[in-house]
Amino acid sequence: MATVKARKRKKGTIYCAEVRIKGHPRLSQTFDRKSEAHRWAEETETALRNNGYIGNAPPDDMLFDDAWEKYLAEVSSKKAPSTHRRELAQIKPLQFFSGNTLKEITPTMVAKFRDWRLGVV
Repeated sequence: MATVKARKRKKGTIYCAEVRIKGHPRLSQTFDRKSEAHRWAEETETALRNNGYIGNAPPDDMLFDDAWEKYLAEVSSKKAPSTHRRELAQIKPLQFFSGNTLKEITPTMVAKFRDWRLGVV
């Protein structure tokens, strides 16, 4: 269900749109115009009800390798060059998860990685 609430601020009124549907995370966003808030809420609710995903939620079949590449391109590349280089080096041990989808990476698999890594380091 979608709701839009007006909030008074020092610089004027903003509108907070929130969509809550059972089985999905709560989504919210703020807008300067009420019409934009209503439009976003309707579109988001429709997409969620049609089993789509919204925002940064990965699809269930996304491979770990693809997620890592996306992270490097969209997040890490905007960081300081030294941080970006360090993150590139940190991927080598994480090849343990290569070939698995994000959904397949379970706490048990992470525990196996931890135990393997403790033996190596």
